[in-house]
Amino acid sequence: MNKVTKRSDLICYIAMASLGLYLAAYQYAVTDITTEFSLQGWATGLVVACHFAASFFLPPIAGELADRFGRKPVLCGAFILMAAGMLCSALSSSIWLLMAGAMIAGGGSCTIESSMSSLLSQTNPEQETRVMNLSQMAFCAGAIISPIYGSLLQSFGLDWRIIYLTGVAAVLITGAFVMRMQLPPAPPRQKGLYLRQVLKNPYFVFLLICMLIYVGIEESAGFWAGSYVEKGLGGIVSKSWLLVMYWLGMCVGRLAASAITKRLGIITIIGLAVCAVFLVLTLVWPTPVRLCIAFLGAGLGIAPAWPLIMANATVCSTEFPDTSAGAIMSAGCAGGMLLPTILGVVETAAGMRTAFAVLTGIVFLFCALLASSKNFRKS
Repeated sequence: MNKVTKRSDLICYIAMASLGLYLAAYQYAVTDITTEFSLQGWATGLVVACHFAASFFLPPIAGELADRFGRKPVLCGAFILMAAGMLCSALSSSIWLLMAGAMIAGGGSCTIESSMSSLLSQTNPEQETRVMNLSQMAFCAGAIISPIYGSLLQSFGLDWRIIYLTGVAAVLITGAFVMRMQLPPAPPRQKGLYLRQVLKNPYFVFLLICMLIYVGIEESAGFWAGSYVEKGLGGIVSKSWLLVMYWLGMCVGRLAASAITKRLGIITIIGLAVCAVFLVLTLVWPTPVRLCIAFLGAGLGIAPAWPLIMANATVCSTEFPDTSAGAIMSAGCAGGMLLPTILGVVETAAGMRTAFAVLTGIVFLFCALLASSKNFRKS
């Protein structure tokens, strides 16, 4: 690996850390937003889904443009969008303005993540799974910081808006570093829609479905953690502790997975089963210590899935790296919209513990889906 590639990888990891910081800040703020705007469970689910709404459309379009005209203009626009959306949410006086800001920031964030992932895959051939795990470990490291930072601000009487305002500065600084990177040129242009060609691969379509389910699970657990302990368990433990343990588990799991070169598909399936078992513990043994252990274990178990799905997807279509990464991110965003919204409806109708029980069942079904694919088991 030459110095240019090392520097490029490092900037990608820093960018991923800033994205994790933003996502966990949103997860941390959701409970406070629900209280501030007096939202019911279904409305909170819509607020969560807003982060993924624009993200469903933007990454595939941005990926197609990046493969045709190069990554740099696409990334520049994405960083500006993310900063503008965060600023809009921080200054919002109505729930509708906040939701609009969340959509804009989410679209920019997912476009950046998609492009950074495809860049890492392109500059590190034969090491795609390793660099995906390391990049997602950086994402988790950023996500660990947000709840701690939020709790510190609240101890001084400051609210979630300050997290967003400082986050705007972090995003713009990171974007400036990314713009100075030496990026590979766009591949030779071809006729027709690149996405249509990518979707001809049946295994790639399977991976799209897997990413949809995975992101729905990951974000549901993260976004609903605060509501679960406050509404379902009477606030027996701080939501910031649960989020820190959840993302810490993922950070450790992805660091460990980056060192594994064989049978990672089987390990991922086993990890998801472990995640489901720990989620069951949140239902049957809800004491403060056990909840922290359960969220740590859930994060640890689910950790290898996203990097392996993304690595498989980028290998499926090396000809159009940004298009394939954008399509995978879009599928994930669809899951991020659907499952948290569904759980919000369940929470309104039957309570938060029932919603978490439904989530646990979905994790078990996801294990079975991945185990059914010979290609995934061999990856």
